[in-house]
Amino acid sequence: MTILARLILTALEKKSASYLDWNDAALGKAVKKLALEIRNYKGDDAITFTACATMLACATAQRNVVKSIIELEGVTEGLEDYGNWTIVISRS
Repeated sequence: MTILARLILTALEKKSASYLDWNDAALGKAVKKLALEIRNYKGDDAITFTACATMLACATAQRNVVKSIIELEGVTEGLEDYGNWTIVISRS
């Protein structure tokens, strides 16, 4: 794979609590790098799945635990019923 974006962060950006603290150029390069990495591996919903999974992993880590289990009952979207789900987030 040809790398089209190179992400170089300042020391302040590396220590920032949020990606939103990064300057626009660094944030844009990070998004492009992520998109290039997942484009060929995960299909059409890759960015959505990766963003959700990253959020869950970070929320778990911020609580100083290595595993979270989320139980969802009666998941629906519009008129569609998807049933019950268990989501397990664990640090490897």
